[in-house]
Amino acid sequence: MSKPLITIVSANYNDSLFKELMLYAFDKLTFNSFKAIFMDNGSDKRNVSVLRKLLENYDNLNIIYQNQNVAGSQGHGEALDKMVDMVETEYTVVMDSDCTFLMKHWDELLLRELNDKIKIIGSTSPIKRAGNRIGGGDFPLPFATLFETDTYKKLNISCTPGDINKGEDTCWEWKTKFVNNGYSGKSLVTRNTRDYKDGPFGNLTGIEEYYTDSGELIASHFGRGASSGLAKYLSNENNKLQNLVQTINPRIGKTYAKLIGKYEMKLWLKKCYKIVNSQL
Repeated sequence: MSKPLITIVSANYNDSLFKELMLYAFDKLTFNSFKAIFMDNGSDKRNVSVLRKLLENYDNLNIIYQNQNVAGSQGHGEALDKMVDMVETEYTVVMDSDCTFLMKHWDELLLRELNDKIKIIGSTSPIKRAGNRIGGGDFPLPFATLFETDTYKKLNISCTPGDINKGEDTCWEWKTKFVNNGYSGKSLVTRNTRDYKDGPFGNLTGIEEYYTDSGELIASHFGRGASSGLAKYLSNENNKLQNLVQTINPRIGKTYAKLIGKYEMKLWLKKCYKIVNSQL
């Protein structure tokens, strides 16, 4: 194998099914040689068992196990900082645990967009749903994003959150430090199935789809979140039955939402595999 050009980094917490898909897609769709680093933040035995099987199947994978000292965005950001510190390749790709690329030779397309000015390219949030998050809607966020490793490290960037109420969520320094040092970023066109129903995941709830400027699907994000996706189903304004159950009995509504989430996760994974396999 040639020397890797890209290192993929992703934090993990009971996300083994997503990691299986992520690695499968990278293996089948990536043009350049790459390696992957996963940092597991204390997953249960079943998920750890799956990770160990992945190690047997991918010789370019490194998994680091740690007991997460802090939860949520803080723990996620700290894990990303540790992994990026370990990267020695020319380019780094940061992946959210439940996100995957879906286009053959996605890496070549992104790399062609980098130049003396643009040093980072990737996913963001739909502008109408970005809220006050720094970078949301107009700058890449840490869902599926590629950047020049040396430039990133020279900027002394940390992924740990600051004041969440001010929009300083995980990797908020990306925008401020790149822009303040004369660089810019390029964002993929981002759509969410709450508003956009014409993509391959239009029948699922709160799925983000990432597109090229020419309108080709390049990646997708299930949007599981820290609550296993529960929040997006409890607040699903498009599901009248969910709203009714939640109004009558919040406890039953919560259970019902979990079941919907698990069902939609299976559908999302199945569709992603189908899209990947259609390009082989």
